[in-house]
Amino acid sequence: MFGAFVRRDNRLIMTANLNSNRLVLELARVCGRETMHVERMTNWSILSEVQAQAEELFDQSYAAIQASLDGRMF
Repeated sequence: MFGAFVRRDNRLIMTANLNSNRLVLELARVCGRETMHVERMTNWSILSEVQAQAEELFDQSYAAIQASLDGRMF
């Protein structure tokens, strides 16, 4: 549904919990890199201790999104 909305030249801004939300992966697959940009917000500030311990999970999630943007499954 969101992918169809974006493909009709509409804009969509959203935030998502990457560890539990497959919506971003599906939207990346449908839209591709030409239409969708993902900004990694964890680079904007100092991570808490809990976030820092989970940084590898963020890396994995981000890599999966980048692969989906390129039409590859991760």
